[in-house]
Amino acid sequence: MNALSELDSPNEYYVDRVKGLVYYYPSTEGDIVNAFVSAADTVVTITGAQYITLQNLIISHGQEHGIMIQKSNDILVQSCQVNGHGNSAIGVSSSTRVAVDGSEIFGIGCKAVDVNCGDVKSLTPGYCRVDTCDIHHFAMWQRTYNPGISTIRYLSKQLFDWYYRYRNLR
Repeated sequence: MNALSELDSPNEYYVDRVKGLVYYYPSTEGDIVNAFVSAADTVVTITGAQYITLQNLIISHGQEHGIMIQKSNDILVQSCQVNGHGNSAIGVSSSTRVAVDGSEIFGIGCKAVDVNCGDVKSLTPGYCRVDTCDIHHFAMWQRTYNPGISTIRYLSKQLFDWYYRYRNLR
């Protein structure tokens, strides 16, 4: 209902959008270890870039996406922890040679990794890959049609190398 007057039981909250405040009624004294409120739709956006490496980063709590890569080439996401996003952890579109290696992806509302590489008109492969990632606890908000790795285009046998450990513990 989002009314301050209704905030009367443990684990309830009220969002005051005018003042930019969140009021929270904890279940017990001091039970909040970490609290996150994000106003960012996407935490990291890479558009029209090339030769970028994101390595050993923790990317968390975007309202929509953790990392969005668009119209870019030779991008590497390596040994990162991507978690707590509403839609997808990593989205790739209209890009080539994008790799996600050795990363942990979890706590995602819909798809963990959403990849759309290559060019359909010219049948040019995208050579994108997801390797040795620990992908778990995804599709937590929207459970149907939201796999750990979603692909739209299969343009060659080399397009995707899927070696990931899937564990969706709910």
